[in-house]
Amino acid sequence: MKFLLYAIPGLGDRRRRRDETRLREMPDYLLEDIGLSREQINAMKRRRFS
Repeated sequence: MKFLLYAIPGLGDRRRRRDETRLREMPDYLLEDIGLSREQINAMKRRRFS
């Protein structure tokens, strides 16, 4: 069922944007715990689906 979420236009994009927003709001110590840095989060490019 998970693959269907990305087949519906806009739904997967909404989920990805929500996840990126949550990562941007996380404190640095939590990002370090999951193996990410603030630079990696800021380097994420936002893709638009047409």
